[in-house]
Amino acid sequence: MNKILFIDTETGGLDPEKHSLLTVAFVAYQDGEIKEAAEWRVKNKDYVVNTEALKINNIDLVEHDSKAQGKDFVVREMIEFIKEAFGEEKPVIAGHNINFDINFLSKLFKECKEFWPKYASHRTLDTCGIIRFLYHSGKITEDVAASDKAFKYFNIKVPERHTAYGDVCATIELYKLLLKI
Repeated sequence: MNKILFIDTETGGLDPEKHSLLTVAFVAYQDGEIKEAAEWRVKNKDYVVNTEALKINNIDLVEHDSKAQGKDFVVREMIEFIKEAFGEEKPVIAGHNINFDINFLSKLFKECKEFWPKYASHRTLDTCGIIRFLYHSGKITEDVAASDKAFKYFNIKVPERHTAYGDVCATIELYKLLLKI
């Protein structure tokens, strides 16, 4: 089985052109196992966030900023992670509602004079889309495409819910269960 790069982000809102990217988690996954993992806190010059997003992801901006790293450093670390985990291969990107995360990462890379598609495949695996397909085909009897609903429906425990690393690990568990349907 090919390696897959599972990703998740926590953000200050829903709009990548407006809101700040706060945390990112990458997990290199192969043959049912996590091979490598990393999480980064992203320092922003000016944080653009809405209170609802901070309430959901439980991020204290003062604490976050004190531990966060600059955008250029984070992007270099992400590129290094991809190269070490995948070599010259552009990994397939996976996650839940994955375009949301990709849009924030694309913007971050652009701000740092990099191009996300240079390092990642345009091919994706989206557990949200897979769940919608299974619901429409009758294999799942409830519309549980939202991550909270999916984790509950499949009885996935998420000890660090709404952290990038906690959510990406839960998404991997969801993916493994979806493979069995």
